[in-house]
Amino acid sequence: MHQYKKIALSAVLVAAMMALAGAIAPARELVRARADSEAAWHDIVRIHASRIEAASAALDAERTIDAAPARSSLARARAVRADDSVLYDAQRINHYKQQQGELTGALHMLAAGEHGGAGALDALRESLVRDEVALSAARARYGEASARYQSIIRTATGATLVAVLRYPELPAAL
Repeated sequence: MHQYKKIALSAVLVAAMMALAGAIAPARELVRARADSEAAWHDIVRIHASRIEAASAALDAERTIDAAPARSSLARARAVRADDSVLYDAQRINHYKQQQGELTGALHMLAAGEHGGAGALDALRESLVRDEVALSAARARYGEASARYQSIIRTATGATLVAVLRYPELPAAL
């Protein structure tokens, strides 16, 4: 009977090693997808921070125009936290997106107005266009990483890894 216990234990160990070996590639891809999504998030936050600074400089330079809505949106967007914890909290990410969207809208309205060739607003207008292209690219990278992450966690191995690693859900899009 002792021999059968050794064989059974060996079989269990072999099965565990095979399961572990089968989880290594998905675990590696899961970690990579999460890192890629966080890198894209950091790019988005950096672009928004740069936009806030450019908007602040333009509004400071153009004191003669009525920019109260833009200043108000700027203050609200500046006050929103943008650390990694925001990415994993649906309510906070929606608040972040709303504040950044309101600022973007207010700045586009301001920059599109007729202000007699105000230099700071012309520079802001140009930076808004560049920012939108960069944001679109970063959002696309995020979407690809998030889609990879979601496809992995829909598998039994991926769901187990997420539970063991305690990885939070990622929003599908930013």
